[in-house]
Amino acid sequence: MNPNNIPTFSPVSSICSGDILSPLPTNSLNGITGTWSPVLNNTATTIYTFTPSSNQCSTTSNLTINVTPISIPTFTVVNSYCRGSLIPDLPTTSNNGIIGTWSPNINNTTTTIYTFIPNVGQCSLTTTLTLNINSIETPSFIPIDPICAGAILEPLSTTSVNGISGTWSPALNNTLTTEYSFTPNLGQCGTPVKLTITVIPNTTPIFDPISPICSGDFLSPLPNISINGITGFWSPILDNTITKTYNFTPSSGQCATSQTVTILVNSIPEFSISGVCDGTDFVLSSSQENNSDNLTYSWYNALNEKIGSSPTVKITQKGNYSVEVEDGKCKASKDFEVNSIFCEIPKGISPNNDQRNDSFDLRNLTVNKLEIFDRYGVKVYSKLNYQNEWDGTSDKGQKLPDGTYYYVVEFKSGKSKTGWVYLNREN
Repeated sequence: MNPNNIPTFSPVSSICSGDILSPLPTNSLNGITGTWSPVLNNTATTIYTFTPSSNQCSTTSNLTINVTPISIPTFTVVNSYCRGSLIPDLPTTSNNGIIGTWSPNINNTTTTIYTFIPNVGQCSLTTTLTLNINSIETPSFIPIDPICAGAILEPLSTTSVNGISGTWSPALNNTLTTEYSFTPNLGQCGTPVKLTITVIPNTTPIFDPISPICSGDFLSPLPNISINGITGFWSPILDNTITKTYNFTPSSGQCATSQTVTILVNSIPEFSISGVCDGTDFVLSSSQENNSDNLTYSWYNALNEKIGSSPTVKITQKGNYSVEVEDGKCKASKDFEVNSIFCEIPKGISPNNDQRNDSFDLRNLTVNKLEIFDRYGVKVYSKLNYQNEWDGTSDKGQKLPDGTYYYVVEFKSGKSKTGWVYLNREN
């Protein structure tokens, strides 16, 4: 009996899935003929069995043909750039280990499809990669209207009208005209731009000074337009009786500050006029009520003739008089009617309605109190702050008989005087 031979074959190199697979030899290296099964498969690794033909002292034999699956190269790269940007070289080894080359050359000016060609001997397909080249945009913003110094300045928009986001520098300044720079955020194809915000300095309204006035004088309305052309309004309402500060507020839409004006209102001399007796002389006297200093006086008669320039003036006849008092800033005048210049105590009265000596006239003597007594010493009349009231009638309203009566006059100076007055109704 002859021993069985084992058929031997040269090994078959691995192939890539889908490559051409040559038919296996039907004669082994050691001369054994036979057939192979199963049918060749170029898509999957397969074990093939060689079955010798009959009448050969031989056993079956196996042969494995390795089929490597086809791989698709994968890459992780940035696929979007701004026009003109520096684009790094594409990787020559894929994420799954396939080595190869790219074509065409990198172009940073236009969107391009690049093809990766694996090196020979790798079970891999070609692949493509698109690098998008985005055009450069200039961020656009709505212009900012000029503002007045110190006005509220709203934050600048961090997104342009055409959708580019970024940041501004320097910090906003509402006191000075400033140029601001906008820097687009990374990853956006935007160019830096500048924006100038004009800040208009505020103008101070200028007005002519207002001369001092005297209390009660006419005060012209304050101008609503300053010398340098600023329009506005004043507050509070003008007052010609007291010194006051007025505020000028510019109308809106003007870069101007508020302004104040103080109008000095001088008080006028305050005084009163009295007619009194100075001894046997009747004088008009001016008495000051507001302690003014450095006053000057001008007395005038009814003909507007100046008759005196001191606080008092002697009057020699009845009539209308006036005095003008001035303190160097303001002046005031008053009138006074003199109805009597009599400065002696009458020796008698004749109350008969003839308009002559009808009463005991003491008007000019500044009397505090008058008392009248009859010849028996009985008080028949008394009056405080006496002027010209006693016409021969008692306190009880009775007409007193003709005769001589005793009087006691107390003056406001504190002095007193006594004497006799004759009452005669017949004359």
